[in-house]
Amino acid sequence: MPQGLRVRVSSCPPKIEHINALLKLCNIDKTYRETKNKIMKVIVDSKKGLKTNLKVFVDKKTITEKIDLRLNELSKKVNLKGFRPGKVPREVLKRQFGQAIFSEVLDKVLKDTSTKALEENKIRPATQPKIDLKKYGEGKELEYVMSVTELPQVNTKELQN
Repeated sequence: MPQGLRVRVSSCPPKIEHINALLKLCNIDKTYRETKNKIMKVIVDSKKGLKTNLKVFVDKKTITEKIDLRLNELSKKVNLKGFRPGKVPREVLKRQFGQAIFSEVLDKVLKDTSTKALEENKIRPATQPKIDLKKYGEGKELEYVMSVTELPQVNTKELQN
């Protein structure tokens, strides 16, 4: 490498438009799209009349990320005796507030994934869905069955004079 040559590297990622323009310049037939990682898997278990059962699986990586995020938020706010404000170690927080944090994260994940599962499968619930937890725990994947009663589809006909 010649001496005195400097390269500037941007700290922010390139925009999607710039990537697509580069691909076009290089005559590559692909377009780059930003996609979200699937955090859950939904299987329609059974459908009898208006009742539908959905099996939902949530990756353990997602749950641990949300727990870590919540622990980081709490570590900045919590005041414990013997520690300076905002300087409580994560292990101490986990030991004292671990169950509460896990139940808070579990509740939030259940709300998010259940509404997303209903939207993806185009199900309009008539009542509150019943959720039956099959597998859950810290460091485990979440698996639950959601029983939903759908609103019936009503076909309307126009009245003639």
